[in-house]
Amino acid sequence: MKCPNCRKEMTRDFCMFCGYMKNGHFIRPKSHQMTQLENGLGEDYYVRTRGDHSFLIFLFGPLYFCYRNHFFLGIFFQLLEFYLWIKAYVFMCYFLGPATYFLGFLFFLFLERVLCIMLLPPLNFYLLKKKIARINALPKEQQQAAFDRIKTKSLYQFLGAIFLFLFVTILGFCFLQWKDVIFSFFD
Repeated sequence: MKCPNCRKEMTRDFCMFCGYMKNGHFIRPKSHQMTQLENGLGEDYYVRTRGDHSFLIFLFGPLYFCYRNHFFLGIFFQLLEFYLWIKAYVFMCYFLGPATYFLGFLFFLFLERVLCIMLLPPLNFYLLKKKIARINALPKEQQQAAFDRIKTKSLYQFLGAIFLFLFVTILGFCFLQWKDVIFSFFD
């Protein structure tokens, strides 16, 4: 059946293009009340909820928090990740042979980054909700400036995150070169 309003094909009891229903009425969109999180993040809210940032999280891992204005949390999680890398590498070297420990370590790295993609955005939203609750307790004059600080991404923090990422990578390569010395401390 063709829609009498826009002449497009109707596949159900309503037109998906103009909202015309068979009973002669139109579907009206619900009025959308913005949540505090949507108001606080602005257009960045839709980027974060759709998952358009997954490649950034996969690339930077915990340093994603540095990019999203949680600098100290990003550093803490990156140090924790580096510690887990060392433990995983020692485990792979001990239980897998020298021919396959590198592939096992790469698999661990891939698995860890996939877990980062799944766990870091909800944690980031939780922290943002807490931060927005604190901002709402501020006087009205200071609230808008605080919301603007949440919306902006600091170039310095992003460059700091890249620097830390490179620093951790260099530490990883040094670890690979000096693994015999490091393993002697664990024995």
